[in-house]
Amino acid sequence: MIKKIVDFLAFLPRELIVFLISILPIIELRGAIPMGAALGLPFYTNYALSVVGNLLPVPFILAFIPIILDFMERFKIFKPIVGWVKRKAEKYKGKIIKEEVKNASEIEGESTEIEGKKPKAKRLCKMQMLTPGVFCALL
Repeated sequence: MIKKIVDFLAFLPRELIVFLISILPIIELRGAIPMGAALGLPFYTNYALSVVGNLLPVPFILAFIPIILDFMERFKIFKPIVGWVKRKAEKYKGKIIKEEVKNASEIEGESTEIEGKKPKAKRLCKMQMLTPGVFCALL
């Protein structure tokens, strides 16, 4: 199977092949790292390309999942799945928000000890986050 994938992507550089394979669902790192080793990439290059390629879709998935779920809910076949996902999210919403507030206050407390005061820009950045904790956690 590796031979078929390499033949299909033969016109691309080795690094780009590893990067693209790491983006694909299901294959991800499990396929990209062995593929990079088979193509003769150095370990550190292989690992870095695979991890970056694997993390690249995450912010887009987080940003567009509500839109995708709303679209899927229009179809009868997906309605039970979407309902289950939304119930599960609603069930744990309070716990997640509580943890994010706790973590944000711990971070804020660390900055007070280091800098002597709470910087206004940092507080405003935290208040303007799309989803508390998610964007900053990804950075």
